[in-house]
Amino acid sequence: MSKVLNDKDKLRIAILSGSTNNDPEEMSRSRALAEKYRDHLVSKGADVDWVDFRDLPDLPDWDSSFYDSYRDRLNNADGLVISTPIYNYGPSGKVLQFLHGTLDNEDQQYKPYSLLSGAGSPRSALALSGLATSLNHEIKGIGIGGGVQVSGDDMDLKTGIINNKILSRAQQNADKLLQVAAALRTKESMYKQAYLIGARLAKARF
Repeated sequence: MSKVLNDKDKLRIAILSGSTNNDPEEMSRSRALAEKYRDHLVSKGADVDWVDFRDLPDLPDWDSSFYDSYRDRLNNADGLVISTPIYNYGPSGKVLQFLHGTLDNEDQQYKPYSLLSGAGSPRSALALSGLATSLNHEIKGIGIGGGVQVSGDDMDLKTGIINNKILSRAQQNADKLLQVAAALRTKESMYKQAYLIGARLAKARF
């Protein structure tokens, strides 16, 4: 008989859906992928804190209280998922600004994260490598795989239907995110210790 998890037991995953596209005739690839990812996490028993950038105030209203409230939400998450459209071979500027104000290099250390993206061309596959490097540096984040991207014809923009291979990749990524987050929460893994050992070796002089 499977154990029924209460709210305290559930892994909490924060998902940032960085698209602000409201066009019903041309759906956002990154949001559609984030929604599928969210649904899979929920089906596995996770508690998802969904942050939809369509609901956020305009950038001039992002004051210290705004950043504090969202920083607390990220601090309380066991894992982080960032989904962003690709513009000029990089993440959305609004997503970057949000992260600049909400990342915490103390309370968010060693947090596992996944990167999702939507792009018009598969040539943008490496567009989030800079963001991954920043997360690894700023919070010593543990990246899950190389992320998942929906690009070009991977999705029907009218219906939001995503290619099954991409969906399968997203589900596998989500499963691994939950596995790592659970291991870190219960202190049953060596991820954190391995990171610290690697960091010390990188700084060592031979």
